[in-house]
Amino acid sequence: MAERHGLRVLYGFVGGDASQWQPNLFRNTSRSSVPGQPGWNLITAMADEAVHYMRQSKELAPDKPFFVYYVPGATHAPHHPTKEWIDKISAMRLFDDGW
Repeated sequence: MAERHGLRVLYGFVGGDASQWQPNLFRNTSRSSVPGQPGWNLITAMADEAVHYMRQSKELAPDKPFFVYYVPGATHAPHHPTKEWIDKISAMRLFDDGW
């Protein structure tokens, strides 16, 4: 959630149990579609959107403050790490005897 000139801007999901690959995605109050790009995931898309928002806010009104509340869903169940992270953690053998 971000606020621009008194208006709230939402790009994200509603509810903690959101898929990181095919979430019920919203932009403000409208449902938004998920790009069909390989490797797309919600946490990266939300981070990219937040960075874009901050850059745009500073370009439009460099002297005005802005607020960004960035709450990724990756820490909620179900967990959806990328294959690269699964491989990296598996190679560390941290959970061979359980967690």
